[in-house]
Amino acid sequence: MKVVLTGNFQSDLLNSLTSYAIVHEQRDFSRSSIFRLLSDAYVYVLGGPEYLDAELLNKAQRLRLIVVLGTGISSFLDEEAAVRLGIEVQNTPHLNCDAVANFARQIIECEASGIFESIKELKDRRSWSQGIRKQLASLKIGIIGGGPTAASLMNELQKCGLQTFLYSSRTEKPEFLQKYGAVYCNHEDVFKHSDIVSVHYRYSESHKGIFDHLLKFGRGQVKVLNFSNPYLFSSEAVKNALRYGLIKSFFIDGYYGRNVPNFLYWDDPEKLIDLPGFTATSHIAALEESCILSILSEAFKKVSLFLEGNYC
Repeated sequence: MKVVLTGNFQSDLLNSLTSYAIVHEQRDFSRSSIFRLLSDAYVYVLGGPEYLDAELLNKAQRLRLIVVLGTGISSFLDEEAAVRLGIEVQNTPHLNCDAVANFARQIIECEASGIFESIKELKDRRSWSQGIRKQLASLKIGIIGGGPTAASLMNELQKCGLQTFLYSSRTEKPEFLQKYGAVYCNHEDVFKHSDIVSVHYRYSESHKGIFDHLLKFGRGQVKVLNFSNPYLFSSEAVKNALRYGLIKSFFIDGYYGRNVPNFLYWDDPEKLIDLPGFTATSHIAALEESCILSILSEAFKKVSLFLEGNYC
């Protein structure tokens, strides 16, 4: 019985979590490597950047359980194919919310300070920018999403002196107004009336490009930070918004085609990496040590329960 774990985690983190042998792939997330791992795996704990499509899953003849580290199942595998093949799929929801919110708050502070713009301008030898910045507490922050990560971010920002926020979500959350002074509105108004918009929205395949139209409400001033699946905004819409000055900047924690390591995209088929106003990180928002330990612990509890149920 082969149990596979992918992800660049320190091996010593695993010693206290499980007593059975694990095949741990930390570096090679190429398609050929994933195919080799899946070929005789019984359990697959998905913590890397790979995407398990129908073709890969069809080759995994012995696979019976996939546990996704984190919440977004559809970002990492073809769930319909897994169900069709009789593969159980689980995740570890909401354990990374505080880590992502803390990271988002740090990125908001960087954006508010103009750090990314200054670095890029210096590297490109374009200017020696020294613009006057506003205090973080004086900025209008908009949040798209109403889940635990959005709530944790509001709490983080409130500690920094911000007292009011705009937010939009599928349903209004009265407790957000009571706790954080957050005012509920539609997505368009978040873009119209915010200096920085932070996106924390659950993704599914039907949501590709769902927020493209919002970029036209950016007034040339909004800085957009996407901590959800990149495909909520199509790459073409982001390019156009930056080129035509609809928004001031766009940040993604992750990148298009993130199912393989981003460094393989040296030719950048999306043509965004070098575009002025665009910044990305390699999907690192949740990679905080205590958060990862909690997620791994929960994942292997699920694995143990599954194996006990199937082998007892």
